[in-house]
This record gives sequence, C-alpha cells and structure tokens, in this order.
Amino acid sequence: MRVLHIITGLGAGGAENMLDRLLTQLNPDQVSNHVIALKEGGPMAASIAARGIPVEIMGLDSFLPRTLMPLRLAQRIRRIAPDVIQTWLYHADLIGGIAARLAYPFGTTIPMAWGIRQSVVNPALLKPATWRVIRSAAIASHFLPQTIVVNANASIASHAALGYDTSKFLLIPNGFDCDRFRPDNDARARMRQRLEIAPETILVGMAGRYDPHKDYPAFLAAAKAVSLQRPDIAFVACGEGVERVNSSMARLLAEYGPLPQLHLLGRQSDMPQFWAALDVAVSASVGEGFSNSIGEAMSCALPCVVTDVGDSAHVVANYGCVVPPGQPEALSQAILALTAMPAEKRRALGQHARIRIQNNYSLASAADSFLNLWQRMLA
Repeated sequence: MRVLHIITGLGAGGAENMLDRLLTQLNPDQVSNHVIALKEGGPMAASIAARGIPVEIMGLDSFLPRTLMPLRLAQRIRRIAPDVIQTWLYHADLIGGIAARLAYPFGTTIPMAWGIRQSVVNPALLKPATWRVIRSAAIASHFLPQTIVVNANASIASHAALGYDTSKFLLIPNGFDCDRFRPDNDARARMRQRLEIAPETILVGMAGRYDPHKDYPAFLAAAKAVSLQRPDIAFVACGEGVERVNSSMARLLAEYGPLPQLHLLGRQSDMPQFWAALDVAVSASVGEGFSNSIGEAMSCALPCVVTDVGDSAHVVANYGCVVPPGQPEALSQAILALTAMPAEKRRALGQHARIRIQNNYSLASAADSFLNLWQRMLA
C-alpha cells in the first residue's frame, strides 16, 4: 500500500514527532511511505529520511508559493500515485485535500484521512492566517476527507462547534515506545552531571516549544512560587525557543526575577535522557489534544502535574495531579504536593503511570489503528 503523508512542516512538534514514531512501526513489506512537508524541513525530516523514506520539502513561506501550492502539490500527487493520503495539521488538511481533487479532477478520488491534533481552538492564540485556514477546513471537511483522525476525545466537541463534519471523526490516541522511553539510572546520572544537579535534588521539568499554547508564563510563575517555599527544588525546561537568548523568554525571566535553580535547555535530541533526570513532569498548556510530553514522561515512570485541557486529565488518571489551565498558583500547589511525597510513594505513582501507558497507549497499537484505517478506506 502506497501511503502519502502530507504535513505542514517537519520541525520538532507533537504531530511531527508522532509521524516520525509511526513510520518506525509500519512494516515496509505492508506499507510504502512517502512524506511531503508543505513548509520547512527540520529534525524530523532528517530522522525520517535516514530510514530511507522519501521526504520532499515544498517551502510554503510566502504569498505566491502559498497560492500555487495546491497545483504544485497536485503534480506531485500524480507523480507519486498513492493509494491513500494521510494529512497532518490544518494547513496540510486543507491544501492536501484541494490538491488531491485537482490531481485527478475526472478520475477516482484518492482515499484521504485528515489529521487534527488540537482540542482548544482559541483565535487569540493563533495567527490570523491559521484561523482562516481552520474555518475554511471546517467547510471543506464535509466533502474533501473520507475520515478525520483526532488524537483526543476533546477535539471532537471543539471542532463540531466550528462546523466540522463530526460523522467522519475517528479517535486514534498517540502511541509511545516504552522500550525507548523508560526509567534509566545511567541516563539520569549523565543528565544531572551535565546540569550540575546533585543526585538527591528533586528536579521538576517541562518540555514543549515556546508557544502561547504551552503557557510558559504559568510554568515560570509556578516555579517562582515553589522556589520561595522550597529553594531546594530545581526546575528544567526544554523545547524549540526555550532558551535564555530567546527575547520573549528573556522578558519573562526579567518579570519573574532570578530563578537560580532554573535550567533552560532549548531543543533536545535525546528526550528519554531528559525525562530520566526528572522526579516530576509538568504540562502547563492552555491548549492540547493529547500531549506527547505527558505520554513520554509517564512512560519514563514520572508522576505528572497537568492542566485540564484536551485529554490530559484522562491520560494521567489517578497517577498525577490535574489543575485548571492558566492558574499558576494551582500549578505550584500541585508541584509542592507531589514533591512533598516520600520518594518511594512518588516512584510508585510513577510506575503506575508507566503501566497505564504500556496498557493503553502503545506505539504498536497506534500503528495498527492507522494501518487498519487505511486498509478500510482503500477497500
């Protein structure tokens, strides 16, 4: 089966990571994959190409390329001749859907599944152009895709309110490789040595690109509040743009004052090592579908403090703390509660979290769900 994946870009984001992980699980004897990124390449492009999977970067970065993109993409679709098209993220959904129709205007329609990864759609946190794409895709959802894959139950209601065709929604939760993401004492020691953090220091961390949806202001405010009560607790964060040289982050740090126990690492290529160093993981997001960072942290046997957005509360279940989004005080209190636990009890909570991911959100299960979907659409 020839599957063409069309994605907005291949930087370090949740959808990009999930696509990269999915491609590692699909049997090449069953599926021949091809990936097209509409905008930029990035670390995921290199990772996918290293496995011998064709990757094309189209460079949608200005008005003229954006206007001609459906026609250019239609040409590539005719050349690749896929059996099934799977799109990832709003721009790819809409542009890929139009291009697939243009590729064969008088022939059989190629089976297509869209991919939606967001639950809360807040225009105030989006670029105007992205908001227009979302509204246009809501209309197009009634006639372009055969199926719309979501990774969180919460996405269905929010997109129904925007006018999406909910009869086409199919839930496929994120999947995680628990052999790769696991507790690792050696990795823990290496990471802490790199950061000059003592083995006995409690380390609280968050992973995610610098983006309004991730709410780094709330994370820093909570870190400040916790540090005033527990100066022995250290904090770390990583992700694209999560660096002191980032002007937006620098302004935030100036606002919250000195945080000597805070480490900002930027994008990390070895996320299992990052999680292995922690004692508690945090997600402060105001908008998520199914956060990859939560699943990875739980796979590494970490109890999590998460905001009640998307499916985060459902995923964490009883093995962490859930607080309202946009409330740093509640976030800090939850962090204090988990860090005040005896170490053995906190580790036991983390082990239960890992078992939950193994039993309910394995990468193999997610890959089987996608493969079954494509086979049904092709049939």
